[in-house]
Amino acid sequence: MGDRFSYLPSVGLCLGIAFGAVVLLPQSAPHFKPIPVLLPALLVIPGLWTLQDLHSVPHWRSEDALWRHAATSAPDSAYAHRFRAMSLEYEKADLDGAAREYEAALQLNQISFQPMAGMVYECDLGLGRIALAKAHTQEAIDYFQAAVNSGPNLCPAYQALGALYFSQRDYGRSAQYFVQAVHANPQEVEARFFLGTCWMKLGQLAQAAGQFHAARDIDPTYFQAYFAEAAALEAAGDKAGATRVRREGAASANDR
Repeated sequence: MGDRFSYLPSVGLCLGIAFGAVVLLPQSAPHFKPIPVLLPALLVIPGLWTLQDLHSVPHWRSEDALWRHAATSAPDSAYAHRFRAMSLEYEKADLDGAAREYEAALQLNQISFQPMAGMVYECDLGLGRIALAKAHTQEAIDYFQAAVNSGPNLCPAYQALGALYFSQRDYGRSAQYFVQAVHANPQEVEARFFLGTCWMKLGQLAQAAGQFHAARDIDPTYFQAYFAEAAALEAAGDKAGATRVRREGAASANDR
């Protein structure tokens, strides 16, 4: 264990040890000479610590180095393999290596004393992203659906499925998943914006305007939502409402 949080709290203990060795001990034993006895130790111990630091510092040079070391030091840790997978996926773009680490994390979690549903969810989500990046669409859908099954109250897997079907122009199915994403996390502005766009594509203009309005209520700096809401209102024949929303968007932008 490399505990970097105990350095500052250890100052008091070190001062106490030094006070005892340099002040109290000579007072109780007048013939004791602390400097000749303590000096070699004060030279040897920091020297050993310096070597240890030089050995440890490279493990902290990047996310990939940190989690590679963690997975090597704790090969039975599902967490270490999961974060190693994320590092390979995002930092190194090593999709095959990331997939192996996600699968290792799933296996370790399955045989652990208390398997965690959250670990299964994140790993299935990661494997789905990798499959999608490799254009293995059905495999990606299967992984995202598995994530939904293990975490039905979580938003990201619904969003992933909604975005996947949106890219296929299957706006009806995409809307179904974005409805579930918004239900899981009503504060997720991107899910609301995508849902509003699906409703626009499907001709549900009032519902589209409502989602765009909700998105800008959550994040008043999400300027795309103002103009999208205005477009939905205008398409629905509410030109006055569209003009008002555009003015609100312009005023919000000026305030920034």
